[in-house]
Amino acid sequence: MGRTYGPMILPSTLPLDLKDSTYYFALDSEKVMDKRIFRAFGSCMEVCFETYKTKDGDIHFTERGKRLEQLMELMKTAIKMMSDQEREVFCEVWLERLIQAGVADGVKIPAKKRK
Repeated sequence: MGRTYGPMILPSTLPLDLKDSTYYFALDSEKVMDKRIFRAFGSCMEVCFETYKTKDGDIHFTERGKRLEQLMELMKTAIKMMSDQEREVFCEVWLERLIQAGVADGVKIPAKKRK
């Protein structure tokens, strides 16, 4: 079984921390200064997951490791900066796609621990 990052377990068949990774999750500072958080987030996601190379803009996980931890931190930061309307669109456009990609690529979500 793979390593846990946040609430999901990534398949061990995915490479760990690729040296030639496309996963560099960060917001464009100019867009952030112009309060275009959703656009900055979307651009980052498109580049990192190379959705422009797929027919339907599908997301596929190509690696596991520390860079995906950066994605989680980026999402937390971006969501805090988004308006309510942007958050709603974020859920529809990106969160749902990430969940679907995870399921398609074999991500397992462990059962919640009982207290």
